[in-house]
Amino acid sequence: MRKALVSMSAAALLLGVLTATPAAAATQEAEDVYFCGGTYDRFYLYENESMSGGCRYFTGSDWDFAGDNWYGTTVRMNNSASSMRNRSSSSIRLWEVLGYYGNDYTAQPNSSDSSFANNGFNDTASSLQWL
Repeated sequence: MRKALVSMSAAALLLGVLTATPAAAATQEAEDVYFCGGTYDRFYLYENESMSGGCRYFTGSDWDFAGDNWYGTTVRMNNSASSMRNRSSSSIRLWEVLGYYGNDYTAQPNSSDSSFANNGFNDTASSLQWL
């Protein structure tokens, strides 16, 4: 009886190991969707053009990006955004200087911009104002 119990326990452990990988992949996919553009009522900035590279979402104003990192990294995001997706019903204003100063860029509600390079705002944003 004890031998059968040990064999069943080993089989259950092996089954758990084999099924953990798909669950972990599903969790990572859900986090990517959650953090990088899959949730409404958020504004997303991306490190690279075409909504790629590092990402970060906002649900309100942020007057200083200097202490902010791209999601899942230690890379600072100040002056390094190249594209955006606005999944909110609000306009969002990006500012060149912390504290909502300098040149600005306004994202319309429920819009996206795959490249800030075409409007002179690439790698420029330092603060974000939810309007």
